[in-house]
Amino acid sequence: MTRPACPEPAWTVHPVGLLRSAGLPAAWLTGLTPAEPAEADALLTAAHESMVAVRRRCVAELRAARDSKAAPQAAVKAASRALDRMRVLPAAAHPALTGRTRAAWDEAVRHRDARAKAFDAAWRDATDQEHAALVLRVADPAVAEVLLMNSRGAHTALTREAAAGTLRPANRRVAYRYLQRLCGKAESGGHGGPVNLIHLGTAPPGHRGGPEGHALVHHDPLLGRVEATVLGDGRAATRRTFLSHWAAQALVDALVGQEGGEALLRPCRVITDGPAGLPAPGTQAAALLAGADGSRSLPALAELLGLELREVRVLAAGLAERGLLTLDRRLPGYLGDPASGLASVAAEALPEQRGPVLAVAGAAEGLAAVPAARRAGALDALEAAFTERTGHPARRGEGRFYADRFVLSEEAYGNVRAAAVGPEGTRALMRRLETALDLLASRAVAHRLAGQDLIRRALRRYGTDSLPAAEVRRMALPPAAGGRMPEAFAALLDGAGTCAELTRADLEGAGLLRPDLDAWPLFGAADLMPVGDPAPPAAGELVLSELHHIWPPLGRPWRGLFSDEEWQLDALRTRLADALAPARPLIQQIVRDQKGTDSSPLGHHLLCLDRMEQGPGAGPVALDELVVRERADGFLGLHSPSRGEDYWLCPDYDDNGLDVGGLAQCALPAMELPEIRLGEHTPRIVVGGVVLQRRRWDPPPGSVPVSSTGRVTATEWRAVRQWAGRLGMPRYLFFRTDASPKPMWLDLASPLSVTNLSHALRGARSVAFHEMLPHPDALWLRTPGGALVSEIRTLVLRGTDPTRGSTWNS
Repeated sequence: MTRPACPEPAWTVHPVGLLRSAGLPAAWLTGLTPAEPAEADALLTAAHESMVAVRRRCVAELRAARDSKAAPQAAVKAASRALDRMRVLPAAAHPALTGRTRAAWDEAVRHRDARAKAFDAAWRDATDQEHAALVLRVADPAVAEVLLMNSRGAHTALTREAAAGTLRPANRRVAYRYLQRLCGKAESGGHGGPVNLIHLGTAPPGHRGGPEGHALVHHDPLLGRVEATVLGDGRAATRRTFLSHWAAQALVDALVGQEGGEALLRPCRVITDGPAGLPAPGTQAAALLAGADGSRSLPALAELLGLELREVRVLAAGLAERGLLTLDRRLPGYLGDPASGLASVAAEALPEQRGPVLAVAGAAEGLAAVPAARRAGALDALEAAFTERTGHPARRGEGRFYADRFVLSEEAYGNVRAAAVGPEGTRALMRRLETALDLLASRAVAHRLAGQDLIRRALRRYGTDSLPAAEVRRMALPPAAGGRMPEAFAALLDGAGTCAELTRADLEGAGLLRPDLDAWPLFGAADLMPVGDPAPPAAGELVLSELHHIWPPLGRPWRGLFSDEEWQLDALRTRLADALAPARPLIQQIVRDQKGTDSSPLGHHLLCLDRMEQGPGAGPVALDELVVRERADGFLGLHSPSRGEDYWLCPDYDDNGLDVGGLAQCALPAMELPEIRLGEHTPRIVVGGVVLQRRRWDPPPGSVPVSSTGRVTATEWRAVRQWAGRLGMPRYLFFRTDASPKPMWLDLASPLSVTNLSHALRGARSVAFHEMLPHPDALWLRTPGGALVSEIRTLVLRGTDPTRGSTWNS
């Protein structure tokens, strides 16, 4: 009998993904703490419980002796005092208890005391060992590099103390927080974790030259054979440094502010709420605004308009006074290489002015090649030169975690090469993801339709077939926004267990899977973490750790590490155009001080929300020239009457700096992971074999038994462990607070880690704990330097397979 072919999954994946990993082995973190204190704690707890059981027997005998008056009252009181104080019974108490009970109690007390003494010794030894191990880690060049790039002050203090063989208590906590970022999370950034390519369903075309490394062959329960060549952990990676976007803009501003800087200005039209405030069509002012898209100088505009330069200056000044024009030179904030943008501006400046500025940019991009021994000095010189040129401090958020980067950013790559998952493994991956992605897509579509309904009601209210896009932007978001799952989903979950598993039949029965998903273009960037442990119950487990709704998640500096050919971006562009046709893709303008972009155009148009902006590969579209109307496919979307084009607005991050407001309801359905909370405990949620959310705990405020001082004693450490044990928490967790939203690692066996928790909770009003999954012993990416926490970012698409054709507008 012929076995029927397994149907192809509705979701497909772009053949090139991103392999992100921690910079240093997880064992650097898990191995920091010796096992002895946890073992001694367990023995002490058992001894205490045994003593409590014997005490119950003693209390029962005392009550009987008191009631029957079989023993002197003084003996009963002496025994009671000894029991209350957990001490050996004195001779005066002997008549109150039988000899067997007295012996059992005294033995239980002595055993507990011995265990307590052993625990105290283990605690002291463990804190000393943990401190010594941490000193060795801080002295390692890889950790010192992180400190240097984040905080010059911390680098100086910690490396000096580590060289002397000790760290002050406050600096132990600081060093530990840096180490948990390096070892516990797949955090990109050259000094935090490298990025590499991984091929999904196709063999890599070959990898770059260089030393051959260790051949990794991982047999994954779900993906099958996963192959790669690994050169070691993040220290073996190739490093590149990039000039930061905000620093490049500061250097441009410095050039513009110098003598003759007027020639560098590029008048740029400010986007208004609508055409009412704009000059009348056909006027010179209107013509000037039309040409002021940030790409032309004042002389170029004069030539375009056929006017004298002084006339254009007067017109531009008048429009600037009315708030319709800016006279500056701003680098695009959404894409591109900031150093290239700076170089193009500097090329127009005088040689004596451009030289010092380009020297700063060159020093930033050349820092990766500076030997480690000279890097601190080179960085100091770079910061001083930057401040001299711009008048701005080189670092922002000095000493703070997750603060803005300074004049440069760094990326690492190449420690993992030719990573590949075969065709069968890729199909298995997509089949496994299908149910979970359909659930999230159904939620996204339902939310988008709710927003579309708001716009339809407004159209009916005004009796029109279109509305100005600026007016729709001011509309409120629908109440459904906020990340909640439908109540029907929560009703399927059993909050009492450790894991809630749902099948496709469960979701279909609850009406949570829409039957019309083929009518929508759906895609997103999924971060996946295969669990490397082949033994049940972990066999084949796949964690969906994050889902971004942006498209595509490529930009500087990642796009600067690998060529467009390596990314296969031409194929990606074709699939995108086919999926969205006949409408055009549109990305919103963003303003970020910290970084350039997280998405690149690939033929997109750019929706200019506050000013006209040019950029490589993106054509600007002004907000006030657009309307929102119903298209032939029934979707209410953006339309340009003057161009005769419809647009699909692509969703992006919430921190873009410019809010699209109600226009978010004209965007593609935004797929993202919700935050599901059933109360103080939420079980692990598994949908169709995919972990949609790790197990989590949301304790009431103030219930975590930590010290208010931020320091932890042996007694407090035991209290935290016992509290966590009662809640069923595993040893390894991540926690985040309202004061520090980035997740931090927690090892309940580590005195230093619990101290870090205590300190983090000092200024927090709430805290949430999540289990670590995969467990450190189940990490699949094993390098010669040790196993790394890692994740695979894939671009998943539904209904956009070019062999099947697009069906969204059928």
